[in-house]
Amino acid sequence: SYSAGDYERTNQLLYSMTKILFALKLMICVPIIIEVNTILGLWLGEGVPQFALTFTILSIIVRLIDSLNQPLTTVIYATEKIKKYMIITSSALFCTLPVSYILFKLGLPAYSLFVAMICLTAASQWASIEIVNKQCSFFIKKDYLKRVILPCIIHSIIVLSLSSFVTIFELNNFLQLILVCFISLVSTLFSAFIIVFDTNEKELTKQYILKLINMKKE
Repeated sequence: SYSAGDYERTNQLLYSMTKILFALKLMICVPIIIEVNTILGLWLGEGVPQFALTFTILSIIVRLIDSLNQPLTTVIYATEKIKKYMIITSSALFCTLPVSYILFKLGLPAYSLFVAMICLTAASQWASIEIVNKQCSFFIKKDYLKRVILPCIIHSIIVLSLSSFVTIFELNNFLQLILVCFISLVSTLFSAFIIVFDTNEKELTKQYILKLINMKKE
């Protein structure tokens, strides 16, 4: 779309792909975050290492934030003006080593490294937004924040809250894991459709669902 000069469609694809990718990753990550103790227990048995739960949750948060950056990266590559982007993102990546050294020298706990990675990933995400905003005339930062980032944040809070609700009951660990996965799936679908997707994306979703139903009937 970008190479063809269809910038309006490029912008729409950027918005849609960012939201869809984030929603799909969140649907998988929320059950892991909530049930990380059960999952690691099933995988490692009783010998779960210290800080393993914290490391897992924080690394998942890093991946979620990074998922917002991937469609922006594709747009930047399409412009063929990648020098500034590569310098900034690479610098953020390489900063992890000296920052971790400083944190450990200060006597901070091991998980502080992952907190630093979250901050650096978020900074890289913001830098990508600024670069696309300057290099692409069709991209409007305020509109992107309002139509993509804000809905994704609200969506995350809703899905995490609803999926966590089942944990107030004293259930079997495996049964609770299954319920959390189910609630995460259902709440992600409904919340994404109602809050995250715009009118065009909702219409495309409806058409896709109807197409699947018709294929099954045939």
